[in-house]
Formats: sequence, structure tokens, C-alpha cells
Amino acid sequence: MTRKDYVAIARAIALVRGDCDGLVPLVEELCAIFKADNPRFDKDRFISACVQETS
Repeated sequence: MTRKDYVAIARAIALVRGDCDGLVPLVEELCAIFKADNPRFDKDRFISACVQETS
């Protein structure tokens, strides 16, 4: 996966974050998958992107 993939997924999560209580476990699982795929994956940065306001 590339950075643009991570960004697109984070944006999608940010769009629905208020509509689903199950997002925390989903994001945690995605982070584990992404870290396995890319050891340089930054979990904190991804989570921050998931909670950003979208416009």
C-alpha cells in the first residue's frame, strides 16, 4: 500500500466516524494490518487523520 491509500482510508473513516460505534476496533485492526505491511507506518498520524474534520 502507498501513502495515498492510507490517506484515502483515513478520509473515509473521518466521514463516518460519528455514525458508528465500532470504528475504534476497526481503526485498531487496520493499524495492525498497515504496520505489518509497512514497518514505517505511523499509527498516531493515521488516527489523527481519521478524526480530522472533513469539508
